[in-house]
Amino acid sequence: KPRKSVGLRIFSTPIIQLGDIVNIDYKDSDGVDQILPSSSRFVVYNIDYSKSSDGPSMTVFLSEVV
Repeated sequence: KPRKSVGLRIFSTPIIQLGDIVNIDYKDSDGVDQILPSSSRFVVYNIDYSKSSDGPSMTVFLSEVV
């Protein structure tokens, strides 16, 4: 069954690890979910760390858990 995959660039958070189950709570100004319903669950399958003049960041790659 096809599953959604998402990559999110976020401020570096060292407590996120591979295999963690997370929810995405990303809504517009009207309160409408932009990616999927906030009840959707994702597993972290890859993490990429980077540093720039803006500070540390990380990209987490997520796959939907059904």
